[in-house]
Amino acid sequence: MNNADFVWCFVPHGYADGAGIDDPPLALDGRRSVRETSRNLTNIPAIIVHSPLKRAVETAQLLGSVTPDFKGSLYPCEWLLPDVKILHAVDYLLEHYAGIDALFVGHNPLLNQILEHFGERHERPMDYAEQVTISMRDHIAPATRKRATG
Repeated sequence: MNNADFVWCFVPHGYADGAGIDDPPLALDGRRSVRETSRNLTNIPAIIVHSPLKRAVETAQLLGSVTPDFKGSLYPCEWLLPDVKILHAVDYLLEHYAGIDALFVGHNPLLNQILEHFGERHERPMDYAEQVTISMRDHIAPATRKRATG
């Protein structure tokens, strides 16, 4: 496989109903939406990389357990936490996951910022457990240039 011939999928964590809770778990509706997302994935990832917060961990675990044909592993990644700076996140993801079909579970606005960094513009923020898949073939060279100058 060419190093630039890989697919990344981004999925915000499922809905978590935890008013007043620092790290709330997924709500029942959040679990339902994650299961629906798993049935509609356009690409089966080799790995799932997720934020270490409970709602993202549970989303990743559900995606991994109910996605048909997923045989990979789940990896926590602090660079997907909500308060991480966009260029630090992009640098880390490119350094560690370039060339790998990966699904990233994190938080908005960071996931939307990562997508915008790769030239994927959306009229609205991604919904809970919505997926956006991009072929990195068209994005790796521009992203590397942005990383080097950003």
